[in-house]
Amino acid sequence: MFCRKCGTENEDQAVFCKECGARLVLEPSLESQIKKLVKRIASLPKKYKVGVEIGIAAIVVILIVVANLNSTINLNNYVTVTFEGYDGYGKATATIDWNKILDKYKKKISYTSKAKSKYEYALFGYSMEELLGNCVSVSLEKEDGLSNGDRVKYVWNIDENQLKKYVDCKIKYSDETVDVSGLEKIKTFDPFENLTLTYSGISPNGTVAISYTGDVLDEDEFYCDTDSGLSNGDVITVYLNSDDMEYYVENYKMIPSETEKEYTVEGLDKYASSVKDISKEMIAAMKKQAESVITEYTAKMGSDCTVDSVTFVGDYLENCKNDNYADKQNCYGDVYKIKLHVKPSEDYKAVKMVEYYDVQFYNIVVKGNGECEADLSDYYTPGENFSKDCYYGPEDYDYYTYYFDGFETLDDVKNARVDSVAADYDTDWNMDGGDQAEVSDQGLLCSYSTKRKITEEEIQGYLNKDYSSYHFPGDRSVIQMIINEMYALNGYKFQDEDLKNYYEKQDWYNKIESKTTDMAEIYRNMSKTEQDNIKLLKEYK
Repeated sequence: MFCRKCGTENEDQAVFCKECGARLVLEPSLESQIKKLVKRIASLPKKYKVGVEIGIAAIVVILIVVANLNSTINLNNYVTVTFEGYDGYGKATATIDWNKILDKYKKKISYTSKAKSKYEYALFGYSMEELLGNCVSVSLEKEDGLSNGDRVKYVWNIDENQLKKYVDCKIKYSDETVDVSGLEKIKTFDPFENLTLTYSGISPNGTVAISYTGDVLDEDEFYCDTDSGLSNGDVITVYLNSDDMEYYVENYKMIPSETEKEYTVEGLDKYASSVKDISKEMIAAMKKQAESVITEYTAKMGSDCTVDSVTFVGDYLENCKNDNYADKQNCYGDVYKIKLHVKPSEDYKAVKMVEYYDVQFYNIVVKGNGECEADLSDYYTPGENFSKDCYYGPEDYDYYTYYFDGFETLDDVKNARVDSVAADYDTDWNMDGGDQAEVSDQGLLCSYSTKRKITEEEIQGYLNKDYSSYHFPGDRSVIQMIINEMYALNGYKFQDEDLKNYYEKQDWYNKIESKTTDMAEIYRNMSKTEQDNIKLLKEYK
């Protein structure tokens, strides 16, 4: 027996083709089966016909129902839901096997007579499969992001009006749910394993660069939340450009174990914020340069001036509070005390005096290894100056005015380098007050009388305090004793026995080697600050 569909030879008793599966023996039509039954009933004796006819009627009804069932297409039998991909990221696809439907029901599916007569032009070029596909489709409520064990529902989308308009067939269908299975387990990788962050620049304006040496991702798939304006200790976060795991599944067949990672900034150079940040080698180098600058400065003084000593007093560091002064992030200064005497005339006694002079270096950088950098050739000397009147004769007008760069007192240095810049700079101030010969504050009634101006409020404070236990010589007032103390500090040798005995008991007074009984000379050699203080104190004496 040969197959009418594919021509393959089959055994005589075969019902279906072994090659294409088509039925070899055609089933008789319902009409022919009923005709056969009627013919057989007609040949029966009359006495059997009534009962048989009733039975036959029932059989005919059953045959008609069965025939209708056989001609109704159950779409659920021809839909397939397949799953692919990885557990947690799987995808589902629902398809309808139209070829199988048409093979089985090709004699039971046809164009409607109306379609043939009225819509013949509209049907031109469409196959039955295409026409059915336009009217019948199936979709999934969830197609991706699937895991093994999930349940996915497929839903039929039927345009029944359109279907009846063109196709003569009966269908049935129902939305069903299927279990997800067969998805592979996804592998993970550490995206930051081969990522390197390189920090450069000077804190707080450091920068970071990202480099990736792995073979999974590309360097441009990373970005940093902050890549400039960095300081050591800052915490920055590096992100993957995409946190969509589907992207990595599709492109790399694996997913990253994390999509962001925090890093702590380290190794940046920084500007020294205190003197202790600066290496001993750099401090020594700046001090050497400062002493060279001071030697050059003192060498240019006039012939009337003779330098007696230059003593290192201390150092300081101004540290910028913000970025508004990028040209001066910090400033280190060495402070020196210069003792000298001025002699305007060979016939008149020299005037002893003191000045304070600092040499500054900007932007001291501490490298990551602890070494320091600074441009020692780029230094700054005081722009401030003060004057001193030095007498060459006994008359009040017998004097010359001398001008000196720097400061008259250490308090003046502090006011210029600490107080006046406090809004923008924090200053680490390290002074010992001068060399070893500097008078100690211990035992002084007013330790600042020779250093800065005394205020009226401070004088009032002295007046309000009870000093009776001090037993000042001759019952002198505290204001008179402060004035005497100022003269004593400048080397006055007292003639009054009570005052002489009082001050000779003070250690600081005994350390003053050169003393004089010329009170007028001492007053003339005082700084303007000291002279102003004495004038003010005399108003309260």
